[in-house]
Formats: sequence, structure tokens, C-alpha cells
Amino acid sequence: MKAERCRHIAFPSRPFTGRPSRSIRFFDEDSETMFKVFAGRDAERNLKSDQVERFKKQRQRLCS
Repeated sequence: MKAERCRHIAFPSRPFTGRPSRSIRFFDEDSETMFKVFAGRDAERNLKSDQVERFKKQRQRLCS
């Protein structure tokens, strides 16, 4: 993976298998996904609240 090829970063929040999910996705100049980072889940498969908060802060900081 070459960082200089990254052209877009997205912060999708959408359901996955009926449960909320959060991720950060990096796209190249061809709009192909280069890399994905997902928020973690606890033992009950719920999103970890601290990671959701950090996701929101990063999305606000980078997408405003």
C-alpha cells in the first residue's frame, strides 16, 4: 500500500448483519478501497462506546 495513492477517506456508519457498524475507509485514485479500519465490538457484539466517540471526533475534525 502506498500512502501517496490515497485520494479519499470515508467514515461510513451503516448496518452490518442488522447491527450498527463504523469504519474508516481509504480510497485510491481509481476509487478502489485501499484499507479499512473497523470500530471494535465487546463480548456482546456491541460497538465499543469509546471507539464510537473517537470515530465521531475524527469524522468531525476531518470532514468539516
